Amino acid sequence: LSAVDSVIMVIDCVKGVVPQTRKLLEVCRMRNTPVIVFINKMDREARGTFELLEEIEKVLRITANPVTWPIGMGPSFRGVYHRLSKKFYFFEASEKAGQAAIERSLPCDPTSKELLEFIEPEQQEKLVEEIDLLESALGPFKIDEILKGQVTPALFGSARNNFGVPTFLDVFKEFAPAPQPKTASPAAVRPEEPRFSAFVFKIQANMDKAHRDRMAILRICSGRFERDMDVKHARLEKTVRLSHSKQFLAQDRSTINEAYAGDIIGIHDPGNFRIGDTVYTGPIVRFENIPQFSPERFGKLRLRDPIKRKQLQKGVEQLCEEGLVQMFVQPSVGLQDPILGVVGTLQFDVMMFRLKDEYGVDAVLDRLPYTHARWLRCNDPAVKVQDLDLRVPLVKDSHGHWVVLASSEWELQYLQKNSPATIDWLPTSEAASAAAQVEIL
Repeated sequence: LSAVDSVIMVIDCVKGVVPQTRKLLEVCRMRNTPVIVFINKMDREARGTFELLEEIEKVLRITANPVTWPIGMGPSFRGVYHRLSKKFYFFEASEKAGQAAIERSLPCDPTSKELLEFIEPEQQEKLVEEIDLLESALGPFKIDEILKGQVTPALFGSARNNFGVPTFLDVFKEFAPAPQPKTASPAAVRPEEPRFSAFVFKIQANMDKAHRDRMAILRICSGRFERDMDVKHARLEKTVRLSHSKQFLAQDRSTINEAYAGDIIGIHDPGNFRIGDTVYTGPIVRFENIPQFSPERFGKLRLRDPIKRKQLQKGVEQLCEEGLVQMFVQPSVGLQDPILGVVGTLQFDVMMFRLKDEYGVDAVLDRLPYTHARWLRCNDPAVKVQDLDLRVPLVKDSHGHWVVLASSEWELQYLQKNSPATIDWLPTSEAASAAAQVEIL
């Protein structure tokens, strides 16, 4: 999300807005990133359409203005009406499983009798009523409200059947903005500036398992990239060469010789880069820190085969560098038995799969009862964090900062209330978050 200029948000029409979506939208709101919504699985029985729009507005605090409007849902789903092009797109499920649905378009008015060839009279009557309600309540689309992230265009369809997806991509192409300026110090960087600048937003190991390679994924913010060019590394304060440059499309990757502002490229990384690093030419520039969420799920790994301990340590270390998991170490135990933290359970599933697939490690994850992590900062040199009698696990993160793990919100509040006033309780590592981001996350 730190690397993009606009976002596609997919919402399941059965489940509605899930907790992870709320967290991710907070990052979008921090940067006023435009959001375009695709409401999926309309070929299944789901909640009411207006109910979904109300939930988006109430939970995500953003107004959804539909570009397309569904005709029925579940077995009675017949397609969508495109409010901008004044066209109907009719849905007909394929007879063969796994194939795209048949889609037919018809330019006509919602009150036209031609529609009765495809939909029931009751559906047309309901459609006319709902379209009139939308037009009077929400009115026309204002591009400036979309670009500020105040309004999100919403489209309906069924991704499994590829129905509504081409229409959605056309709307995304129309509303998504060009590359935008990026916040940096000493001044924001504009895409039209001639000097090259970029930042690392992802580290990916083992993209080619045969060669055990490691790629740093960069978002170019200004200027022109050329393969094997020399740039300055802001954190290391030295010159590095951007070699073996690649671009990616799903599983495919190809060598790229040049790229421009807005492009995403991968660079071979011998170990020079971390998430958030800035590279540039010309005067020094540093892009703002990438926000980091506090973990809410914790666990320990237990090896089935003790001989694989070195592979386990290497795998966990690289996955932590990628940002997939966060590692916490108990000083009395050390790296032999780390505690791992993630935001969502799915990240644990990905970690376990990658440890086995890429590192040959067969391990068991033992879940721990903790649900909150807080980083401690002491403002009094006479007080040592490690000497505090907190009676809860006191661990260190990968940057050497002290972290408290609590099992509930009540326990966390109790610890804060009874700790010295000189102790600051922060929800993320100061090394990974700026003060304003700490407050919002």
